[in-house]
Amino acid sequence: MTVDFTVALASASQALTIVKQLREIDKGVSEGELKASMADLYGKVAELRMALTDAREEIHEKDRQIKSLRDQIAAHTSGEACPICREGKMEVISSKKDPVFGVMGVQLQTLKCGKCGHSEEHQYDPMGRQ
Repeated sequence: MTVDFTVALASASQALTIVKQLREIDKGVSEGELKASMADLYGKVAELRMALTDAREEIHEKDRQIKSLRDQIAAHTSGEACPICREGKMEVISSKKDPVFGVMGVQLQTLKCGKCGHSEEHQYDPMGRQ
């Protein structure tokens, strides 16, 4: 769905022009001319309302698309790149207490590349002291 904002602006401009014309109408104008001008005004206001509703729906759809793309980017950029193939992401496949620093909460994590299968071990300190 693509909303032409120029249509909304043109409708708003036409509605304002009609309002100005109604203000300038001489009291001696016929009731029929006044009713015709009012009907035209109501039509332009209805067009404007529809254009603005379409624009609001399009904005909400664009917001949903932006959120989806941001989530996809975050999913693809999270994790450490594989030092061997540089294409895959290193994922933690196991975790255990570090044999030396485990008493302080440090873990030894095994990471494996999802693309080439390379694996390696890293120390991880959940307290951020390292």
